[in-house]
Amino acid sequence: MEEFQFEDEFFEIEDKRQRHFIDTNYCPEVATLGGFQQPTESLFNSENGPSKIQNLIEYMYLKKQYIEAWDLCQQWFLYNRSLQKSFKDGQLLEISIRLNIKLDDVKTALDLTNQFSEANSKEAGVIFLKGHVYLLNSLFNDALKQLRLYLESRTQDYKAWIEIAHVFVKASKQSGPEYGLSFRQWAYLALKNSLYFIERSPRPTTVYKEIHIQQEVETLKLELASLQIDSFSENLDSSILQLLKVDEETSNWLLQHIRVTMDEEPINRT
Repeated sequence: MEEFQFEDEFFEIEDKRQRHFIDTNYCPEVATLGGFQQPTESLFNSENGPSKIQNLIEYMYLKKQYIEAWDLCQQWFLYNRSLQKSFKDGQLLEISIRLNIKLDDVKTALDLTNQFSEANSKEAGVIFLKGHVYLLNSLFNDALKQLRLYLESRTQDYKAWIEIAHVFVKASKQSGPEYGLSFRQWAYLALKNSLYFIERSPRPTTVYKEIHIQQEVETLKLELASLQIDSFSENLDSSILQLLKVDEETSNWLLQHIRVTMDEEPINRT
């Protein structure tokens, strides 16, 4: 009797898809090679039109089509204002701000930041973003105030301390040489706070997160070294806070919290 032969094609097995799979070929339904499947205004007025346009803007952002995405944002805002009952624009404002940062137009980013509603302005992500925009515009008091507000709810977020350090670094570059060391000392301690929290954070749950944390730690150590701080006097020079016109509440908060790591070295992750 002739032996039955199995065909290999019946046993071809597709490679196992990674758990954290990213489809780099994804394209929103409304996007085509030539732009939209229908004119922007009619798309906006169609069912779920505003959401579809927002999806396309986010897609353009990921594809680094910043100019086109910003143009589309402005059309979205224009059509939205023409409605008797407009859609909430908080998410589009965030995207628009990030687009203008990418386009190096920090003044427009600042103008957009001031358009957040009172409700949006209480969201942690928006508070952090506003602090970053204020930093980019050298509004140091406003930046520090927003970062304080953010850290009052996200007490151990190391990224906010990096932003605070960058406030002092940027201020040092815009001030006289007599204040340079004091600014760099404040920046140094803010970075030490950041390192303190990142090295005491819960162990990452994935290899990707672990690699990211390791890269962040190395970057922080390089930034610390670049400040060239070898020692401190017993008391920090708080006069530079007055120089930056930092409000009293934020000044007191900084003096209380930035000393966390002066006498306590960060631990190494094992």
